[in-house]
Amino acid sequence: GQIKSMVKILPALNAGTKIIYVGSLNSILPLPGYSFYTASKAALLHLVIAMRYELAPLFQVGVVLPGAFRGKDIKESTASNVPLRERSLLLKKLLPIYDVDRVAKKIISVSEMNKVPVV
Repeated sequence: GQIKSMVKILPALNAGTKIIYVGSLNSILPLPGYSFYTASKAALLHLVIAMRYELAPLFQVGVVLPGAFRGKDIKESTASNVPLRERSLLLKKLLPIYDVDRVAKKIISVSEMNKVPVV
């Protein structure tokens, strides 16, 4: 979806436009049970890295790699359906679940930077 969208809108963008994708931390730190998701996000990350060079200097291309985040409408997991990240103290410390508002604020702050990073 993200690749097809880019192909369609790229010709209509003005020079200097910042293109920011939302990827996932799973693209660089895969977890068991998320293999297809991880592979798709890793492909997006590497596409963005290549596009940064191919589209420069006309466009800035970046990607935000948030960890897991919980939307306002998602309830807590039941004890029988607790994901691996919640059962492991190490994963809870390394990969906390963020509030969706915090992730949105980070994306906005990235869009306001002079040079769009891969974060």
